Amino acid sequence: MRPHIQHQIITLNLKVSEHFRQRLVDLEVSLADLLEKGQRWLDDDDDVMTFVQMNQFLVNENSRCLQTCLDMANGKEEVCLCDEDASLGKKTSKLIPTSNDKEERSEPQRNKEEINGDRSIPPSSIQTETNFSTLNDKIETVTKSLTKKIKSLQKRNTEQEKFIQEMLKNQTIAENKTKAKLDDFLTELHKANEYIKFQTEFLSQKVENCKDSNETIRNQQEQIENNYKENIENITKQLQSCHELIKVETESLDKLRKELQATKDCNDLIKSENHIFLTKLSHVENTLHDVSKDLEKLKKDFTDISISVSQTESSNKLNLEHFRNTFTDIDDRMISFSSDLDKMTGDIVTIKSKNIAESFYIGLYESVETDVYSEEVVKIFDCPYNADETHPLPYDTQTGVYTAPYGGLYLICLMIENLTDLRVQLGVFTKYDNDEECLQGICRASLKDTTTSTVFPITLRKDEQVYSKYADDYECLRLGYNSTFVCLLIKKI
Repeated sequence: MRPHIQHQIITLNLKVSEHFRQRLVDLEVSLADLLEKGQRWLDDDDDVMTFVQMNQFLVNENSRCLQTCLDMANGKEEVCLCDEDASLGKKTSKLIPTSNDKEERSEPQRNKEEINGDRSIPPSSIQTETNFSTLNDKIETVTKSLTKKIKSLQKRNTEQEKFIQEMLKNQTIAENKTKAKLDDFLTELHKANEYIKFQTEFLSQKVENCKDSNETIRNQQEQIENNYKENIENITKQLQSCHELIKVETESLDKLRKELQATKDCNDLIKSENHIFLTKLSHVENTLHDVSKDLEKLKKDFTDISISVSQTESSNKLNLEHFRNTFTDIDDRMISFSSDLDKMTGDIVTIKSKNIAESFYIGLYESVETDVYSEEVVKIFDCPYNADETHPLPYDTQTGVYTAPYGGLYLICLMIENLTDLRVQLGVFTKYDNDEECLQGICRASLKDTTTSTVFPITLRKDEQVYSKYADDYECLRLGYNSTFVCLLIKKI
């Protein structure tokens, strides 16, 4: 069993702690309600308060809660302990934090001596008082921290109030401007309303006048319609009588037209027979005239022939002798040409057998259609024609380049068949080692379905390259299978 004085001191401190707990519970409930109201306003569920009102409400509540905490820390809360006697309250007042505890804490040694002087208090009470003193120091530290935070919040509250005042001022100015504009608009609206009212009255008067005019026009229109009906009936009767008269006259006119047509047909027949007769007569006259002219001409020709026959006989003798001599000379020339031709044929066969590997003749398997670009080497030739397939082809179909195997005189031939409406031009170039390429010849086909070629001799060095290029960009260029590229070695150098 604890000593009585210790029991009373601990009980009193527990009551103080319970009082603090109750105050904190009430403060927590108040803060929960405050948070609920603020969240409900953010979710647009509360339209009672404006922004300014809600902001001021939150600032006030936060200040009140902080002030309550500060009061509790400074010991300004009153604790009602009615069941304790005055002597116990006097002894325990030193252990409860109040606003005058600073002087007591500044002299802890003196308080301990007073407590030790009382022989009725056990040593455990001294330890309890020390604990309360430590707790009081901690509470004072927390109080200072809360005081700084409260001052900071008060400063922020002041700045926020200034900002709100400035915002309210600006809002008031904006409202005044809006009100002034609204007044101007209402004034203009009033003027417009007066003008519309005036125009409405004016138009109403016009409508009344128009109604009277329409009534007059309607009456006149009815009268005119009645007059038109009577006139139409009279005209209809006159038209019926005219129609009967026209019908009778039409029958008479049809009879006259038939008689006139018969007369016209007879007249046309007579004219046709007369024209035929006149034509035959004119033909007979012309025939007689021509016969007379022919007779005169025959007489003259007979006389001329008689004279020329005698002259021809003498000249024919001379011509016959000349022809005989000419044919004899032609026979001699034919014999000489035949022998020369046999000799040239033998030379060509000899040259062909010796230089067949030093030439190429390449074309296309079929017509080609493609897109090409300027300065691009022609690579479309893919059908080689060799006299002897055992010899290698010196033309590279992959690169479109011919490399001369020997130095000598070559004959180049480039032929293109243009199957498009483009003006196609290809050039033949040569290049040796690192020298710049040189244009040697051009082949141009300006019209569709035309075939053109260029043939020229050229001197090439060993390993000199020969190739052809496009002169321009051509879209959908189409060349026929008659397009070829030929190079023939004529003589080695």
